[in-house]
Amino acid sequence: MSLRGKSNVVQQWNMFSIVFHIALWIALVAALKMFFFNLGWQSLNTIASGLNSETITSEFANRDFVNYWMAGRLALSGDLSPLFLQEVYQQKLESTFGFELETRNWSYPPHSLLLLWPLGLISFKQAFFLFQVSTLALFIWSVWRFAVSEPYKVKSRSLLIIALLLIPFVISQIAYSQNGFLYASLFILFLHYRTRSDLLSGFILALMTTKPQLGLLIPLLLLVERRFILILYASAFTIALIGISVLVFGTKPWLDFWTATIPYQHYVTTNWQGIFWGMMPTVFGSMRHYGFNYDTAILVHLVFAFVALVLLLVSHLRENDSEISAVVVLAATFCILPYAFFYDMGALFAVAAVLLALKLEFRDTISLQESTLYHLLFMMPLLMPFTYSEGAGLKLLYFIFPAVAFSYFLTVIHLKLSPK
Repeated sequence: MSLRGKSNVVQQWNMFSIVFHIALWIALVAALKMFFFNLGWQSLNTIASGLNSETITSEFANRDFVNYWMAGRLALSGDLSPLFLQEVYQQKLESTFGFELETRNWSYPPHSLLLLWPLGLISFKQAFFLFQVSTLALFIWSVWRFAVSEPYKVKSRSLLIIALLLIPFVISQIAYSQNGFLYASLFILFLHYRTRSDLLSGFILALMTTKPQLGLLIPLLLLVERRFILILYASAFTIALIGISVLVFGTKPWLDFWTATIPYQHYVTTNWQGIFWGMMPTVFGSMRHYGFNYDTAILVHLVFAFVALVLLLVSHLRENDSEISAVVVLAATFCILPYAFFYDMGALFAVAAVLLALKLEFRDTISLQESTLYHLLFMMPLLMPFTYSEGAGLKLLYFIFPAVAFSYFLTVIHLKLSPK
């Protein structure tokens, strides 16, 4: 199906589009109200107070960004040994801040330190502010670049719709202080430059290997498209990044990563219990959230992942629309990955927003089912916290979120296979 639709379609918003926008605004306001007055307001207020305070409180430091800052500090210190050993790392964190912190562990490969070491040059508060602002700016620019370029070329009014749809993700990302802006930007820029520059897209793909699970299906896409030069560039840049990390930090961090960090991550997935399972819109995460053991959860997840993989392969064999194929791969990623969080889905939210805005530019019909799906998809970052907050009473609804992720995957599969 052509991404711009049929040429004879009148480019005006119909009444249903207006109703859709009104409903979306109402849902957004309701979700924002619930988020702010329950979970989000406390978190954002803690961040604002922490940035303005002369001292660092445990409430402010107890968020995922502390891992990135500490990694930067350890990279500059020349002693990375605490980073990959959880108990030693926990002691290092608490001795640095002077108070107890939630259990933290490092899970990224050593070449990720090539991106994070500058954070160690400045204070925690300065690094926190600069990281969030700079990665948010990169995210905004990457979404804009993707949306206004061929083959999408959305209109200015549609950019406002895209911005609206991404508000839940932006707010939740700031509240939880993760690296979602950065990796969403890299994924979006890879999609943008994939058909424009093998060199640049190969370099971006190499940077994505610092959080490798998000690019799990990209090699399959490139092989189907016979993008062998791009694969060569990406491989060369990845080897170069790994080689530089060995030259700078030595081989021990890589040995510790494979012998200590990876086994500990497996321990986390098999033994840990906590609210983080309620932040995963995957079948595996939802089953662990409900208390199923690792073996049962991963077995059921693999069934759904296998179905998603088969559908992905069939769609690639039947139709080879390069742009929509990339969207299918992006959507499939969060159906196949067992261990993925909603803050990892920034690229999916952004691309889905662009496609929906493009659909609304034309008089394409949006069914009630589609409208519901889009509402749940874009509100996911604000709605998911209520499934694990105490007293919320919504835990039984948690399976909605992996269902939403899988339903959107089926939607883009249908888009790809629809007649032109």
